Amino acid sequence: MTVEDRDLNERVAARLSRAGVGSAAAFLLEAAGPLTVLAAQVGYLVEPLLGDSGGTLNSWVRILEDPRKVRDLVVSLREERT
Repeated sequence: MTVEDRDLNERVAARLSRAGVGSAAAFLLEAAGPLTVLAAQVGYLVEPLLGDSGGTLNSWVRILEDPRKVRDLVVSLREERT
């Protein structure tokens, strides 16, 4: 995992935790399993429609498309809770 990926992971985990949905997000990411890759593809499809090229949605999609990044995000979310 690169420094940029680690930073992105920490920012997303912190944002979800501040919103009070960290535990739920970790659960859903674990339950979704390989469907997260499909969710990433949908994100890439709607990104131009939302006018968010390179923004927040792109950050989420970059995590969802890589199962290792999803696993690392789940670990970060679990750590944020403790």
